[in-house]
Order: sequence, then structure tokens, then C-alpha cells
Amino acid sequence: MMPGAKTFAGVLAGWGGYAAAALAGAGAVWYVLGAVHGQALAELRLERTADDLAVARGSIEQTNRDLEAMAQNARAAAAIGPELTASIGALSKALKNANPLPAG
Repeated sequence: MMPGAKTFAGVLAGWGGYAAAALAGAGAVWYVLGAVHGQALAELRLERTADDLAVARGSIEQTNRDLEAMAQNARAAAAIGPELTASIGALSKALKNANPLPAG
């Protein structure tokens, strides 16, 4: 046996060796649990990001539908514009030429 191995074996034989082994084991468990916890957090963040992306896409699609509806309404209003202007002009002329209402 190598001289270093005898020294290491002697250290492990005492209570200090058991304490060191327990401490090393606890550190390993802590590291593994931290990694598992980190992975779980990463998966939750990924899921939340996917949900946020779905909501954002839905909002963009709704906005596009609303913009299309507004454009259709604007085209309809532009088409009616000259007819509406003529109707308002005729109504104004008719109101000017109307007989006044009797007082009282």
C-alpha cells in the first residue's frame, strides 16, 4: 500500500473521516438538488414564455382583424361621402326655404 493511502485510511478511520464523508455527501446532494430545481425553474419559464407568445400572437391577430374592419368601414364611408354631402346640401337648402313655425 502507498504511504498516502495509509494516511487517508487513518483519517477515514476516525470520526473526522465520517464527518468529512457526510459533509461531502451533503454537498453532492445539495448540488444535485440545486440542479434539479434549476431545471424545474427553466421548464416553468419556458412554459410561461410559450403561453405569453400564444397570447401575443392572439392579440396581434385580433388587431389585424380590427384594422381590416376599420379599413372596410373607411372605404364604405369614402364611397358614401359624395352622396352624403349632396343630401346635406339639399337638407340645408330645404331648411332655408321652409316656412317659419308659428310662434306660441
